[in-house]
Amino acid sequence: MLRWRPAPSVPAAAVPLSPFEVWVALPMLFTACVYHTLELVPVALLPATLSRVMGYPSDLFRLAHLATTTPTRTLREALAPDGWLSGAAMVRLWRTNYGSQAIENLLWRLSSVDGRKLYLVLGAEPLMACAFCSSDAEYKAYAAFQVLAIYLAHAWIIMLLTMPAYDTLSAVIDYVLLRGKVAPAEELRPVRTRAHMRFVALAALVVLCAADVARILFATYVPVQGLWQHWHANAHLLRHMCLLLLLALVWLSTRVQVPAVQVLQALQAMSSVANDVETRHGAGRGGPDEGATRTDS
Repeated sequence: MLRWRPAPSVPAAAVPLSPFEVWVALPMLFTACVYHTLELVPVALLPATLSRVMGYPSDLFRLAHLATTTPTRTLREALAPDGWLSGAAMVRLWRTNYGSQAIENLLWRLSSVDGRKLYLVLGAEPLMACAFCSSDAEYKAYAAFQVLAIYLAHAWIIMLLTMPAYDTLSAVIDYVLLRGKVAPAEELRPVRTRAHMRFVALAALVVLCAADVARILFATYVPVQGLWQHWHANAHLLRHMCLLLLLALVWLSTRVQVPAVQVLQALQAMSSVANDVETRHGAGRGGPDEGATRTDS
């Protein structure tokens, strides 16, 4: 007979982590948090290996302490191989990843007012990395796809973090990680769950994604001067801070979930069937032995 144990009157932190949380959820959460933290660090402070793929992309005008109306000739002199910005980590990163021709293409885009507006909204990477782009719409589509990929990856992470505790997939993962050594059914205990955060977290993720993509596709207003001109730099910081906060809230919003009544009933039925099969099997084996004993006597 199954013995259900009531939910303990202790916080969720007192309930031990499941194998799925220890070997899948926690490493994934740790990796995502490290990624977002590194994305908030300026490129100049990161090692050369990490700065090629991570880091805060400081805006060219903010890096040079120049106004966004600075003539292109001044920018070209600053970005030249022997220019006064040639030693900056971001410029060296551009030259390493995209080459000198990509920097020339960037300067060509910055030679017009519309090109500078596009740069302030998208940043430098799409303008240098997208070799097949020729129009503003193509550059925006390229940047929107990159941002959308980030949010899709986080949707997958949130789906795993908020997986129901007694879901078939989580049970199978726990069984595999424990190599089949699971607790007996009669010791089914309360577990930690974040399933109640799935809808809220995914809704927040959709809102963030929609705002980010809309900023890329439809942002046209650029103030004359000031911090709010730099759409891409500000959006980069805000995106990674919000995603980091969202993952932290999902992980911390833990509840204790008792075994579902349906699960207990199913386990009781399975236990009853197993007992009946063992009883009949034992009776079937005992019949011939008893008959042989009587014959011998």
